[in-house]
Amino acid sequence: MELWIRSQDKLKLVQVNFIYVVEEEKGYVIYGGGPEIGCYETKQRVLQILDDIQQFKDTSSDEKMTYIMPQE
Repeated sequence: MELWIRSQDKLKLVQVNFIYVVEEEKGYVIYGGGPEIGCYETKQRVLQILDDIQQFKDTSSDEKMTYIMPQE
């Protein structure tokens, strides 16, 4: 199963094998196996997005799927 993520700024389409979060000066940054795919103000918002990605992945029956990162 392939998971693709469209970045928050819509400029990147990344196939991801893992996702991680780093707290930086500009906020909580989500990285999709390398490039930045989103940045959010609060840890709570990042956790909601990670939950959404997990649910999207777990409930999709498609071999290839694309999750679009929310703006806020």
